[in-house]
Amino acid sequence: MLHISHKQQTHTHMKRKINSLLIVLFLFTSCTTLVKAQTSTKPDPCKDSMLLVLKSKPLDSLSQRQFQYLQDKEKECENASQLESIQAQQSSTTSTLWWIIGVCLVASILIIVL
Repeated sequence: MLHISHKQQTHTHMKRKINSLLIVLFLFTSCTTLVKAQTSTKPDPCKDSMLLVLKSKPLDSLSQRQFQYLQDKEKECENASQLESIQAQQSSTTSTLWWIIGVCLVASILIIVL
């Protein structure tokens, strides 16, 4: 009969707990990556080909329709830039929050394991 010492059992038990911790950590980081990947990507109105062409022309050479398009797209571009800035700040805050939660989770598991 194979006899396993208490020290070996404790070592094996510790390895299992560490492996479990690594799996939880992997799943956590995978989830945060998936959340980031799900953000929608819309075409950038600032890179609209017609807008870029119209911006390169003198204003007095534009028709009223072209001028209106230029104004509308520039407003769209400004709004998109402001929205992008707000979303970047929110994303940064969310990422920080997820990492704080993750660190607390890992610390809690380590306290339980050790």
